[in-house]
Amino acid sequence: MNIHPLALGALILSLVLALITDIRSHKIPNWLTYPIVFLAILFYSEVNGLQGLLFSAEGLGLGLVLLMPFYMLGGMGAGDVKLMGAVGAALGPGHLFYAFLFTAIAGGIYASILLLSQTGRLKEFASGLYSALRTFVAIKELRFPRLEGEARGVKLYYGVAISIGTLAYIFFEAYRGNISSPLF
Repeated sequence: MNIHPLALGALILSLVLALITDIRSHKIPNWLTYPIVFLAILFYSEVNGLQGLLFSAEGLGLGLVLLMPFYMLGGMGAGDVKLMGAVGAALGPGHLFYAFLFTAIAGGIYASILLLSQTGRLKEFASGLYSALRTFVAIKELRFPRLEGEARGVKLYYGVAISIGTLAYIFFEAYRGNISSPLF
């Protein structure tokens, strides 16, 4: 199913606002995520009926499920989970999967930059990463060293990663001609 241009435009606007809001207040408010879910379901249902409703609902559900374990473990806030659900509602489950991969890459880069810039522990970080990879190759078990001191206190606001990763995916797909939007 094609991505609805109005749902995509609303999503892009919401991602930019989520990025700004998460940087400023470290929260992603419901007034930002709920309207995207509502509009996406409405647009897809209007154009494609029950099939459109299911498309958007499946994307919403998958978006929530992908990040729920991290929320339950205390690794992120509920706003981050709802934002990924809104991304899923607007993009559908297939595109959501790739947007999630772009988000994971953006999150890894963001976390590394944040950790290194705030703690100045480049050598320690590289050593720990090398140790984890060496252990994985040797015994096929992934073990990361525990963060201590000020590195443990570094806060990652994942709405930033979701926004940047999803926008990067959207622009990548638009460049390839796979997504069209009134914004391009």
